[in-house]
Amino acid sequence: MKAHLRYLLLASFFLLGALFVVQGQDLAFPYNIQIQTVIGHCYDDCQIIITMTDDEGNTIAVNPQTHNAADLATYPLYNIQYFYRNTSDGTALRYDSVNTIQVTNGVYCIGIKAYVPITLSDGSSDFVMVDTSVCDVEVATTYEHLEASVLSMIARDSWTEWYEDT
Repeated sequence: MKAHLRYLLLASFFLLGALFVVQGQDLAFPYNIQIQTVIGHCYDDCQIIITMTDDEGNTIAVNPQTHNAADLATYPLYNIQYFYRNTSDGTALRYDSVNTIQVTNGVYCIGIKAYVPITLSDGSSDFVMVDTSVCDVEVATTYEHLEASVLSMIARDSWTEWYEDT
């Protein structure tokens, strides 16, 4: 129950948006990040879903081939990468270009890296990398995964018992 309460508090925090540190300066990420965990069998439907929305709640689609926002005119975001790391088992940082990430059970640090265009004080344009990071996102299985060999053994034993009884 505690884990679900922590998740609800965490999720409500992200629905409001947050400030993130970029190159030593406070920079407000221009869009809201929403995180949803799909808790279930971690080999089939155990997922972390990360979405970006604008201030009006419109989802910002990402082109998985270019890694840019699908609508660059409205959302000038480039080289968008979703990143995640299972901190409970010590795996290395991983990157993906899709917002639905298949995971195993554990506690994760997740976020988005993207280049956002900015106008410098001299009027010229440049890009700054916004690196968001959110930790303590918990995903758990609802039942244990049975390896294929175990499933084969169960099936064989069941068949043997049935066959011997007939």
